[in-house]
Amino acid sequence: MARTVTVERRQELINSTFHSLNRAREGLGNLTAQVAPHLQADTYSSILVDQRGGTLPALVIGGLAWRWAMQTSKWPPRMIDLPGGQRWHQTDKKRYLKSIKPLVGPKRSLVVTEVIAGGEASGNMYAELMRNGIELDVATFQTYCSNDEYHRRWKLPRKNRRVNTDSIRIFSGMFTEDPEVGDIINAAPLVLARSLEEDREQYRSFKFTADEHVILMNAARQYLSGFTDELYAQYFPPLTSIQ
Repeated sequence: MARTVTVERRQELINSTFHSLNRAREGLGNLTAQVAPHLQADTYSSILVDQRGGTLPALVIGGLAWRWAMQTSKWPPRMIDLPGGQRWHQTDKKRYLKSIKPLVGPKRSLVVTEVIAGGEASGNMYAELMRNGIELDVATFQTYCSNDEYHRRWKLPRKNRRVNTDSIRIFSGMFTEDPEVGDIINAAPLVLARSLEEDREQYRSFKFTADEHVILMNAARQYLSGFTDELYAQYFPPLTSIQ
């Protein structure tokens, strides 16, 4: 236990995390229902985890993939960090892409993130991955637009027009029409359990000390591990049915 956090504060953080993640169950369940058939079909050889906001959704998706691999005696998709958001613009892309190219494997990659907002920044990142031979789909906890609208926006930058981003399947757990309130109302269950380096007014209440952040993340991992077991039992066939 972090020594700089009182017992009362620690329990408050754990209770808040569990309460907030309860609100995310429906969205994560919807996302699992869409992704599970592709995990069972071994569609992906790697999972690219958006480090700006994909850590918690990836605990579920990655956990499901690992459980399926263990049940079927296969290798699970490799988990690879993806520097999303502003980190993508600050990354040495040539060096990064060269480093992950041998790791992604021969099949498609699944990008796991928390939210796709306007879509332009993420579209540029996905197009750049595809230009380097990485075919991908996206699993996100929340979206603000229809899949067709995202595909339209991704084509707008001139440099993306020669990349067939239409082939990207978008799996979304929740849809919110109002981007001004969507992050707080719907993404808050997952936002709560991570620190954000954002300037936006809405996020200022989500600043935690380093010790509090450790408690939040450990509580989220504990909760999501149990919930992943529930999702696996619901959306994946029992061992006897695949023997």
